Amino acid sequence: MQLKINGRKIYFSSSGSGKKLLILPGWMHDHYIWEKTQEELSRNFQVIVLDFPGFGDSQLDNSIKDLNGYAHFTKKVIEELDLNNFVILGHSFGGSVAIKTLSLFPKLPVEKLILVDSACIRKFNLKQIFGLILAKSGKPIFSLPVLRSYAHQVKNMLYGALNEHDYLNAGPLKTAMSRLIKENLEGVLDKIKIPTLIVWGENDSVTPISHAKILNHKIPKSQLIFLKNSTHWPFIEQIHDFCNTVYKFIYEK
Repeated sequence: MQLKINGRKIYFSSSGSGKKLLILPGWMHDHYIWEKTQEELSRNFQVIVLDFPGFGDSQLDNSIKDLNGYAHFTKKVIEELDLNNFVILGHSFGGSVAIKTLSLFPKLPVEKLILVDSACIRKFNLKQIFGLILAKSGKPIFSLPVLRSYAHQVKNMLYGALNEHDYLNAGPLKTAMSRLIKENLEGVLDKIKIPTLIVWGENDSVTPISHAKILNHKIPKSQLIFLKNSTHWPFIEQIHDFCNTVYKFIYEK
């Protein structure tokens, strides 16, 4: 199914009936990675999985350059789909978009929020700070004729060493990604006033468990659940436990 947002064709997958659940996938992910989970969740909900611009079957929108842009885009999707009293579920990058959207637009008719291994906290150690500074300011150094041919390789090595592999694979979205990986949402978490479930794979090495605990501490009406034997993708690795956890949270009073 398709929408038009900012003149671009935006795809979303919809199935099931009942309480509406809007899923915002992680960076470089789309509705395809959610297919099996969507099928199971659709037994109890109307599940809508959005493809962000440039991912899946949605057209690229170069006007979106940061989290603010993704938040405004998501608000437009919610309005176009006429969603009311619904639940947002954000995985990884999708979780950061959900947080940014709800912090900017607190009057959106969202009942509950589910954050899955969400990349909302950006904390850098000294090595990472130095690496990012060098990666960003190394252009004058590599303008020298002898070093110019090595600039691209060294910059990629730096981002790889910082574990920012999403940046390396961002293609035409590198400008947006370079801004996303620097925005720490810790300061806006207390603006999230709706009931929030934080679901985390207990073996996640992409978004650390310490970040899950920060979210739980800073979001007033939140609860934290760790899923055993799963990493950054508990909705795939522990699909039944994941769906049961979502069901209980949404329908609990």
